[in-house]
Amino acid sequence: MNEDEFVVLNNKAIFVNSSARFYNSSEYVWQNRSLFICENYDESTSKNDHVLIILTDVCMSISIIALVFVLVTYSLFAELRTNPSINLMNLSIAILLAQFLWLIGSEQTNTPMACTAIAVLLHYFFLVSFMWTSIIAFDTWRAFTAKGRRSMADSKRKRLLHALRYMAVGWLSAMVYVAICVALDLTNTVSIGYQSSKVCWMSNKMAVLYIFTAPVSLILAFNFVMYILTMKAINVTTAQARAAADHENRKNLFFIYIRIASAMGFTWILGFIAPFKMDFLWYPFVVLNGLQGLYIALAFGLNQRARRLWKMLFGAVTMTNKNNCSAITTSNHGITSSSIVAETRL
Repeated sequence: MNEDEFVVLNNKAIFVNSSARFYNSSEYVWQNRSLFICENYDESTSKNDHVLIILTDVCMSISIIALVFVLVTYSLFAELRTNPSINLMNLSIAILLAQFLWLIGSEQTNTPMACTAIAVLLHYFFLVSFMWTSIIAFDTWRAFTAKGRRSMADSKRKRLLHALRYMAVGWLSAMVYVAICVALDLTNTVSIGYQSSKVCWMSNKMAVLYIFTAPVSLILAFNFVMYILTMKAINVTTAQARAAADHENRKNLFFIYIRIASAMGFTWILGFIAPFKMDFLWYPFVVLNGLQGLYIALAFGLNQRARRLWKMLFGAVTMTNKNNCSAITTSNHGITSSSIVAETRL
């Protein structure tokens, strides 16, 4: 293309006039004052990408519905809203927003400003979700230590301050980090590529590696260490009970470990391995991470205590409806208002 067919932006991205699309510095080359944009196309790759897109849309849609259910459950029943549950609600909100933005982001590639905003917000919400996995990992380990068990008996004010500290770490730290990344990109100090013609995400692969994959890897390593320490703490705590009922306790411990692991984000490891000529891993990566909200709903939103509360709620609603129907029926047969009140109270 000639110079009148495109515009070079401050962050070295290229805006092509005819297609109204952006290309970052890794998607074009200069030769004799002319610009060449290279688009690689392979039919088999295109088909695989299409399958992955469909899988992503389906899995994330299911996950979003499940996360809404989790948030409704914990919002509806006050007895479920402990400090660990508030951590889980924050994680659910972050994952829900990230997945929702990812779904709508695919339709915004022709709107540069909206696409850039979605890319920045995706970076932020995905990092926030990982921050909350690390908070949950640390808080779960702490809950099974002697100091952590003592802190559960603290005053309401101390628990509130504890929750606010976690909120600051979970939301504000990621906000500061992403703000720095945006400033570096806008000032052309680092080419991150929030503007792309293909997807509303970071288009510079090296930027993805250093400013997203690297911190996420550190968080996952921290989560793994906390997970191992938590398992050891649980084993110590339940040692005497396990001696009394060994088989049943092993079964219960297994499900406890699965529940905790579902909130740790370990399935993202597949996405870090897949680029190393292991493309087949993209399928389990998309399915497992796309359905993360479903795992959280099954492990926490539908646990034994939550199911009991839902049954009690629906039982109360059913009883109320039956009483109302009975009152209406008897009133149609000439029963007095006093007898209707008595029946409703019963």
